[in-house]
Amino acid sequence: MKADQAAEKLSSSFASWLGKDPAPALQWLQGLPCHSVKLKLTAVAIQSGSGLRHDQAEGLIASCGHLEGSQAVMDRYIERWGGSEPEAVAKWLLAAPQLAAVKGDARPHPDVQVHFSNWAAVAPKDAAAFINQISSDPARDAASAAFARQVVTADPQAAMEWARRIKNPEIRKATVTTLEAVATQLIFQGNSKAESPPTDR
Repeated sequence: MKADQAAEKLSSSFASWLGKDPAPALQWLQGLPCHSVKLKLTAVAIQSGSGLRHDQAEGLIASCGHLEGSQAVMDRYIERWGGSEPEAVAKWLLAAPQLAAVKGDARPHPDVQVHFSNWAAVAPKDAAAFINQISSDPARDAASAAFARQVVTADPQAAMEWARRIKNPEIRKATVTTLEAVATQLIFQGNSKAESPPTDR
């Protein structure tokens, strides 16, 4: 309990320092050794928005990416900059598979799908153009699957075309199955509306 109270007090003090004088506060944070405290204060800095740039946040997260709790900090990073800096966030996520690595696992970071799904929801053309430039098959497959699932309700045919481009057979099959289920549901809903009798006014 005392440790939790001390951590909360430190977070509160750091947030106050950030609000008053962000430059030295961030410099101090960057100089801390990799520890759960640094990760917690990084989350505070991301949430506060006091002078922290997305590239600084990336460096802080990367330095402690192997620690428990790093995923929650990554989620805050996506929430903070995913909408305003979608391309920069995408580039960093694709270049940093080590953030998701466990004993050499080099799969794309799980937030790749989260980010591209969010991006496709607000700017599908921009997201599609970026995905088409991804050279890594695993990363492109992950982004394509997320994109297809996001746009299927607006354009089922285009979504299916994206799904069929996926090279990994397991991911392709799972994505196609999901899209077919959504398309079937859309058809059923459309038929139900067409068959509904008019209501008296």
